[in-house]
Amino acid sequence: MSFRPQLGQPVTHRFLRRGTIEHNYDQPKREAIRQLLESKGYKRVRSWAEDDWYLLHGRYKANLDWGDADLFNRQITIRRSKTEAGLRAIPLNGDALAALARLRARAEGLG
Repeated sequence: MSFRPQLGQPVTHRFLRRGTIEHNYDQPKREAIRQLLESKGYKRVRSWAEDDWYLLHGRYKANLDWGDADLFNRQITIRRSKTEAGLRAIPLNGDALAALARLRARAEGLG
């Protein structure tokens, strides 16, 4: 499914939680889209070729800390949740494990 938001259309938090916006290397349009989405709480999380990827900032909060990440056993444990069903261990695939290891190394480097 393709969704093409137009500049000037109302953007609300029901608009999208995450998505990619194709800018076709049109820098003025790309900047206008970035400013519009950031003004509504979105954050550009990745750029690749002619696409920018946005996520509604703060939408997915898990209240995790490093004590919840068990890289040896390849899982993250959700210890705090609004419901008991939310308490669980989530297995990490290879990509997620590598990303967390890089993030951990970066965090330790920052002190």
